[in-house]
Amino acid sequence: MRVVDIYRFDTGTKIPFSELPDRIRAFLDDTRLNYTTFLYYFSDLVSCNPDFSKSGVAKFLKDCPDAGPVRILRGEAMGGSDEYWISNISEFTGNLDDKILPLMKKIHKYYGISISDLYFYDIDFWGDPIPWERDLSGVDERCRQFNYTPDYDYSLNYQPLGSGIMINRDVFGATLTLSVDRLYRDEAKETEPYAEEMKKHLDGIRYDKVQKIKLDPEDKDEAEKCNQKAAALLDEIRSRFKDALPSNERLTHVDGSYSIAPTLKKYAKGHGYNYCNVFSGVLFIEKRTEKGPVIGLITIRRPGFSEVTVMLSVEGIGYRHVLLTSSQTPDDQESFDSFMKIVFSLLEEFERDYYPALAEIYPTVPDWFVTEK
Repeated sequence: MRVVDIYRFDTGTKIPFSELPDRIRAFLDDTRLNYTTFLYYFSDLVSCNPDFSKSGVAKFLKDCPDAGPVRILRGEAMGGSDEYWISNISEFTGNLDDKILPLMKKIHKYYGISISDLYFYDIDFWGDPIPWERDLSGVDERCRQFNYTPDYDYSLNYQPLGSGIMINRDVFGATLTLSVDRLYRDEAKETEPYAEEMKKHLDGIRYDKVQKIKLDPEDKDEAEKCNQKAAALLDEIRSRFKDALPSNERLTHVDGSYSIAPTLKKYAKGHGYNYCNVFSGVLFIEKRTEKGPVIGLITIRRPGFSEVTVMLSVEGIGYRHVLLTSSQTPDDQESFDSFMKIVFSLLEEFERDYYPALAEIYPTVPDWFVTEK
């Protein structure tokens, strides 16, 4: 099993994209770390530049021909867009950082490339670096869901998995992503100090954290055995909650005035849940027990909309089961609280009547596990 903690800093336009490699170098120098692998990915939409010679990728290749050859991704065949792209992710032939980094000031302002991703990977956070690898699970899942023929060049820039730093620049601004292997020689390491150190080098920009877990075949087999054993119970829970929830007839276009956070915080405090403001409009409470999966309840209200969606889930390594989903459009605080009273009563019923049986099936989730939000 490989576990990578991922910290994302939204640098936006606060720090010029061309300055980010210097910030990375300062971070590496201060932490006495080194990278040994430099990856890159540049792409432009074919629809925006039918004449390739006028594309940003073509302009870049004139200054750095070794970064080619250019290829075309037939993304429309997988529900995306056709793109011109160049990268060394699919076929790594060596580092070109000495040729690409001197062009940083031209990448966004002069070339006008749609997507620019640079990766400083195989950083020796724990001594010996753990080599990066391609994670194809995202493409496989998309192909499975929509019955597409797999093309592993699709979403190539999201595939590198390992310890390193990635910087991205697109039409919305820039981001810096710090990825650190959590498990090293079967020992769980603390990765947060590196995120805090990086924060200092990015002028105090806040970060959010997710986690990527790549299971070994034996881990997948074990998770699947547990899922099969729990399948009937999970179906029973979903059926019970579906019958108990209000119908979606409350999905109206009325502009209701209500607040979610106070109600959620009050319940979390009184019932042993941790509260988390994930980002604007998304609030989450979770409970970790001494045995079994993590219980999570998420509420989603998009800015400018009155509709609120609530989902209850149980989650662990290799699985996430949604047990309850309901969307409503409350008129006011009273109607929202009445709706949540039903949801909370079902949550209490779940903990009392169903969770102990699930905890007998699934192993205890480790402290380092980060839930999906």
